Amino acid sequence: MKRNYIILLSVEILTLLFLVFNIFISSIFTLTNLNYVLLWLGMLIFLILTVGLEKEKNLYKIDIIQWIFIYVVSYFVIIYIFGFFFGFVRSIYSFAITSIIKNTLPVIAIIIFQELIRFIIISKSKEKKFLIYFMLIIFIAFDVLLALSIYNFSNAMGIFEFIFLLLIPSIINNTLFTYINYKSGYKVSIVYRLLMDVTLYLLPIYPDLGIYIRSVFSIAFPLVMFLAINSFYAKTKAVVVRKKRISRFLFWGPFITISLCMVILISGIFKVYVIAIGSGSMTPNINVGDAVIIEKLTTEEIQYIDVGHVIAFEKDNILVVHRIIDMYYKDGKLVYQTKGDYNTDQDPYVVEMNSVKGLVRFRLPYIGYPSVWLNELIK
Repeated sequence: MKRNYIILLSVEILTLLFLVFNIFISSIFTLTNLNYVLLWLGMLIFLILTVGLEKEKNLYKIDIIQWIFIYVVSYFVIIYIFGFFFGFVRSIYSFAITSIIKNTLPVIAIIIFQELIRFIIISKSKEKKFLIYFMLIIFIAFDVLLALSIYNFSNAMGIFEFIFLLLIPSIINNTLFTYINYKSGYKVSIVYRLLMDVTLYLLPIYPDLGIYIRSVFSIAFPLVMFLAINSFYAKTKAVVVRKKRISRFLFWGPFITISLCMVILISGIFKVYVIAIGSGSMTPNINVGDAVIIEKLTTEEIQYIDVGHVIAFEKDNILVVHRIIDMYYKDGKLVYQTKGDYNTDQDPYVVEMNSVKGLVRFRLPYIGYPSVWLNELIK
């Protein structure tokens, strides 16, 4: 056992030296580059060969994964509901298959390697807890120091972002990952991290929550997860978990929250809402079966829409999505000349300001097909 402790301590010290070298001598690691992936892979292979990888022994692994799935789905539903009040921003990532693979593969690999390493150190250091704490410090140090260049420390807002969007969340999250590993094993921790991190590369839009609300969510949610998992294990000491009940809730919980989300999306009662496109007049930029997110505009905000913007307006009790190609004053009122991108001619009418229902912000490919098909059946 003493040999294992020496190996673990040596690996941790060596990893810390790599980080020091990266910060002060030569930047060979970024958070997702190949060198960073190879660093964790090399450490994992060495640990498996020298101290081994124990088999997980947890009766409640599947139950915990089910609860994590429910909580993560609920988390995303909640932050997207907040987005209906604060608006959305477009994803910076491409959704071509090759781009998705290129963006997510390093993240997936790093998550798997880190959690296996975390599990090995935890399972081999039960009598030497300082090795677990040392490991926790190293993971936090990598998260924080490799992301330092993103933040501007010359003003108070930059310092606030660093503390509440990076430092504190990194401490809390890594503590949570360590706790999950300790109680449930590496598979549960990997599932949790994949759901939280990889999902962000697959969503076309994000809620524009602002720094303060983002910081609240980034700190509060891992704390909620910790309390939920801790409560679960506290209950298992007194009662047997009823898997059938959990499985039933696993289905209905996400179903209800997703349904609620869809109702809110199409209701139009908030700042943004979604409509399905049933016409090909905006092809190829917006196609039949796509959905578009529309931002409602106040009277003051309508003043700032311009030629080239795609707007939603009401014509003969039908909501039309076309592009502004001209704007001018008619009878003392500002009006807009619109046209579908696919159409050869402009619309045979002008759109008055009071007919404008919103500005098209984003296109969501294919999502509107169910609504289009339903309308066709009704006709």
